[in-house]
Amino acid sequence: MYCRFLAFATVTVSLARPLAANAEIIIRTEVYPNQQVNSFASAANAELVRKAVYFLAANPGMANHPISRYLYNPELQAEIVFNSPGLASKASAISGNQLHVKSDADFAYYLTVLAKEFIHMDIAEKYSQSMNYSFLHPQDYAFQILMEEAFANTMKTWLRLNYPEEMNSDFRIKNAYQLTDSTAERVTDARRNDLRSSTRQSEAQITNQVIGEIFDLFMSGRTFYSLTHINNMTKVDYGEGTTFLVPEYAAYRERGDALLRHQWNYLVSIVPYTLPDYITYETYRRLFAQYSLASWVTKVNSPENHISHWENYPYEDRARARIANKNPRDIHYDFLSREDEARLNRVMQEIDPAFEPVRTDITSIKRMFQEHYERIFEVTADDR
Repeated sequence: MYCRFLAFATVTVSLARPLAANAEIIIRTEVYPNQQVNSFASAANAELVRKAVYFLAANPGMANHPISRYLYNPELQAEIVFNSPGLASKASAISGNQLHVKSDADFAYYLTVLAKEFIHMDIAEKYSQSMNYSFLHPQDYAFQILMEEAFANTMKTWLRLNYPEEMNSDFRIKNAYQLTDSTAERVTDARRNDLRSSTRQSEAQITNQVIGEIFDLFMSGRTFYSLTHINNMTKVDYGEGTTFLVPEYAAYRERGDALLRHQWNYLVSIVPYTLPDYITYETYRRLFAQYSLASWVTKVNSPENHISHWENYPYEDRARARIANKNPRDIHYDFLSREDEARLNRVMQEIDPAFEPVRTDITSIKRMFQEHYERIFEVTADDR
């Protein structure tokens, strides 16, 4: 899973033996204030990451996966950073072009986070580094998060089915849909085992069926993403943010469905697995608006924790009311960066060559005013 902001005071420490000369993936560790270099971030750990990078890139099915392009394309750069503080067990985090990982993990962990998180990194590089899509309508915003997470998380299923030994897959667990501890990993292993014992399908057919079922669970089931993650992000971006107040972003908002369809097709093109024919963008847009929203609402503890609340909430009026009595110098609009506007403009022109690029650095008096006072504040702070 990606996170939005991850900033630390750091000192870069090079690890032994870099990747190949043409590689644009850098592996490093960090020194934190008043601490020694993390003892776990050893050459052995770095070697496991290198091994995982090349292991994935060597698979022909991964030719279009971002890790292969970041590895061999000098115009794309990424950093793998050991031992980000606060990472929970098995966790990882994306911040810009940095992937923060645990420094004392096993090979299966590194395979998983590399295969999954480089999807997020690539989507951010192509569409928006801010990872804030609240210039869209709330339902489009929520669907974007769910869609991206489904494609990325299904990479774990692909790995478990294609590399059971490396992923420590369990060939004994069965009865996938009766498991009490139903993590995606356990369901994947159990479902494969169930199909092996109950059907005459080939391994390839079983793999394709399980991948389709797990993807469907992510898109339409009650998961951490549908019940918690999306709701928390929606609550912040529409309950506290102001991106949707920028009038120029209406050009993006009006084309929200086209943008998400473009992302869906792009994600299909970069993953190594093939989804069944019944899994389409149109199917899940319809389900998301109907079944999923209705089912999720029964599992949340308050209305604002559900996407349907924000669909009908006057978030624009409430945002304007929050800033109405503020000094203009104290009003902060959450503009996208110039780079993100350029990214979205490129995509929109791929969709419709006649699209007029959004340039708030030229057209928005609010942005010019805001950045003027931010520069004054920075100069004043430097003089202190």
